[in-house]
Amino acid sequence: MILQLSVDSHSVISGIDSTFTFLRQRDIDFYILTNDAARAPLELASAYLEAGLAEVTEEKIISSGMLACEYLRNKIRSGPVAFVGTDASAHYVETAGLTAISIQDLELDDAAEIQALVFLDDEGCHWEKTLNHSVNLLRARNIPVIVANTDATLETDIMGGNHFGIDTALVLTGNTPQRDARLMMEATGILPDYVFASVLE
Repeated sequence: MILQLSVDSHSVISGIDSTFTFLRQRDIDFYILTNDAARAPLELASAYLEAGLAEVTEEKIISSGMLACEYLRNKIRSGPVAFVGTDASAHYVETAGLTAISIQDLELDDAAEIQALVFLDDEGCHWEKTLNHSVNLLRARNIPVIVANTDATLETDIMGGNHFGIDTALVLTGNTPQRDARLMMEATGILPDYVFASVLE
């Protein structure tokens, strides 16, 4: 089972611990799917531990940053990669064996060396400078652009689960409001196996 835990501000939804009790009692394995690419999996696991969810270890986390890392590892052989995100987001570029340069620190005179641009997170970004540097980099270089954190629940999480034969559940406490869910499913043809108003259902 893959869970995508909704968050309220910086904490997990109240009562989510009962979900883990349910899984543990039935010996159901799970993974946490998250679009948080601002932190490495170990850091994410520490946050879950602080929230009282000791079951969520580093090995149980699949983040959008990890998927970006896989792409970089397979497609970009060497050289520096510019990224949008926190300092901790650099982990996903460096884990692929590449040099990470924050887009905000990039000197456009050095753009000729950049091999890709990765959007990992928007936390703490100075958007005017970030967008200006990103556009100027892409004008100067014909390079891959990887967007790891799109927040498009049906087109990413649900469609991915459907393609891999994993049961999916759309929980309406996140980015898909209840009033829009049915319209979005009809428009895209992407259907979850289950729809819940809350993760506590």
